[in-house]
This record gives sequence, C-alpha cells and structure tokens, in this order.
Amino acid sequence: MLTEQRAFTYADMELMNAEDMAVALAAASCKACGDIRWVKSAAGGPMQPCPECASPDPAALMRRAGLPLMLAGATIQGFQVRGPTREDRESQQAAKDAATLFASGKARFRWLVLLGPPGTGKSHLAAAILADHALRPAHGPAGRFVNVPAALERMRRGFEDGTYIAAGEEMTAPELVVLDDIGVRVTPWSD
Repeated sequence: MLTEQRAFTYADMELMNAEDMAVALAAASCKACGDIRWVKSAAGGPMQPCPECASPDPAALMRRAGLPLMLAGATIQGFQVRGPTREDRESQQAAKDAATLFASGKARFRWLVLLGPPGTGKSHLAAAILADHALRPAHGPAGRFVNVPAALERMRRGFEDGTYIAAGEEMTAPELVVLDDIGVRVTPWSD
C-alpha cells in the first residue's frame, strides 16, 4: 500500500490500485487526476486527459483553485473603491492598481501583500488575481486559494496522522498561492 503523499507521475498513476489512488488524490488540488492532468479510463483502457483539468468551465477551474464560493465572481474591474475617508479610498485605489499590474504579469515584483482591516477588499482583490491567473489558457489551474488558519489546522492534524507534508504542499506546490486570513487566530497552535 502507498503511504506517502506527493506529486505523482503519469506512470505512477497508471500502476496504482484503488487504495493507492485514494492516498494520492487526498493531497491533490484536482481530486479527479491528482494534478497530473490524466485519469484512468472507466473501461480500464489507457489513460485519458482529465476532464476536470481540461474543462474550459470557469467554475471548475475556480473549484480546483480552492476559491471560496463567496469570492468566485470577484474581478479586479468589479472592485469598488469606497472607503469612508479620502485616505482609505486612495489606499484602496493603490491596492487595485497594484493588483491590476500584478495580474497582468507585467509587474517587476513577484509577490504582492495586501494589508488592512477586515472589510477593505483584500480577499476580493486576491481572489480576482487568482481567478485571472487561473483562467488564462497558458496557465490553466496553476493557483491555489489557501485560508491560512484552516491550512495550519490541517498541518497540525497532519503531524498526528503523518500527512503534514501533503498539507504543506498545498501552500508551496502551485505557481500562484493566495494566503488569506494571515494573522487570524483560530487555535493556540496557529500562533
């Protein structure tokens, strides 16, 4: 039986039994193919392209990226600058401009940090960047939205059951990772 959780190749998946396949898929962002973009055919024939990964359906791509439903329709263009003070509005506009530049791929910076109090649009802009990135044909679903407190809880449980490496890969394997709710305290372990 397979006991490790890691990225698997086409050849690995071709040889796996159902139990091993379940272990491999547990850590993957695409539960259909384990992130290799191929699946076994129902009739036991040769591997076929993964229908979930190949789907041009934006909803499928957003599910695979882990985008919460409440943010699934977020766009940079749809972000409304409407802070209560002039300074807040200027800060929100600067964040929107930085998000636009980052999403375009033309930014000279490779990371973007959005800071501010709750309700200012940080998650909206981050989700919009991820959606824009994931929907570009050159990228495919190569991004992941990670709620940090929930991810830390999965890692904590992973130390108990041996799946901590897979839990950590959620935040390190994708090309683009959105870390949401950093600093939100859920358990003493997350401090």
